[in-house]
Amino acid sequence: MSPPYSLTVEQIWRAYEKTEPKRVKHRTTVGMLTDIISLIRFELNLDETLEPYSEIINRRFKEWVFKRNAGPKQFTEEQMEWLRMIKDHIISSVRIEKDDFEFSPFVDEGGLGKMYQLFGPNYEKLLEEINNELAA
Repeated sequence: MSPPYSLTVEQIWRAYEKTEPKRVKHRTTVGMLTDIISLIRFELNLDETLEPYSEIINRRFKEWVFKRNAGPKQFTEEQMEWLRMIKDHIISSVRIEKDDFEFSPFVDEGGLGKMYQLFGPNYEKLLEEINNELAA
């Protein structure tokens, strides 16, 4: 069974670009499945601007890192590399879960053991915080 009108995410995005050009940002990358989240949030008036999901996550990530690094303890460069990998995973998969560390690129860099080594026993709380801050 196909969806009504057989519309794709790209077609819906272009329709919004034509009808509300001041409120829609152009997509700079090949459309991703996660962009449907942006379409739904825009349609429900949860967001004022329709923009690619990746832009939303990148902006939220910068804000979150800035807020976290404003305190007495800042992330190391190695921790930041891992946080960027986590952010990129969220862009394509919406969330990060503990099981995701069994797959590339995480497993290639040491997997869950390396995550524990870098962030300590509270790494699960950190993952939940990242999910809440970036993908909420």
